[in-house]
Formats: sequence, structure tokens, C-alpha cells
Amino acid sequence: TLRETHRILKEDGLLVVATPNVNNCIYKILYLISKIKRKPFFLFGKKNKELHLYYFSPLTIKKIMQEVGFDMFLLTSDISGITFLKHMIDKIANSILYPFRLNIILAMQVYARKFIK
Repeated sequence: TLRETHRILKEDGLLVVATPNVNNCIYKILYLISKIKRKPFFLFGKKNKELHLYYFSPLTIKKIMQEVGFDMFLLTSDISGITFLKHMIDKIANSILYPFRLNIILAMQVYARKFIK
């Protein structure tokens, strides 16, 4: 857990976490389309489901990091662990929609430091 990670990490230690972005607007739109069609969209089929115990948005990951004792100093798009198709959607979405400040990151990479007491 994050609390245990905080406990064992050295002072001023660095934590890097990658997690899906639950508030991604592209996924929300595609999910709604799949619900309206009543046919699972290929990104939401049983073969493409990713198992995670918790889901975070940029706001909720920052909040939990602060509660546990980390200072989150950077949040970027994480494209290392996603499939080629999801990677392409992320690239296109970022290039088109980023100027409008929409939440379009499919997966987040979070960098945080342990608070120094």
C-alpha cells in the first residue's frame, strides 16, 4: 500500500506510480457509445479489461498522495504499459484536445517525494 511504501521509503525518497486515468473523457465517450449500442466496444470487451483494485483521477491521486505524506510534483501521460491501439488513441487525443484542457490522458505516471519532516 501507499502507507507502507511511505513508511519504508527513505526521507526525500522518490515514488513513481503508473495508473489508469478514470476521468479520461475519450474513454467516457466511447463507453457511452458502447452502452447506447448495447454492444461492447472493443476497448471494453472481456479480453481488454485491466484489473485494478483502485481507480484514480488526477485529482484523487494527488489527494491520496498528500494524505499519505507524499508531495506529488509531476503528473504525466504514461504510455509504456498500454496496448498499441490505446497508445494511438492517447497520442491522437493529446495532439487534438490538449489545447482545450480536457482530461484526455489514458494512463497517468505520477512522481512524488516523501515529505521531509
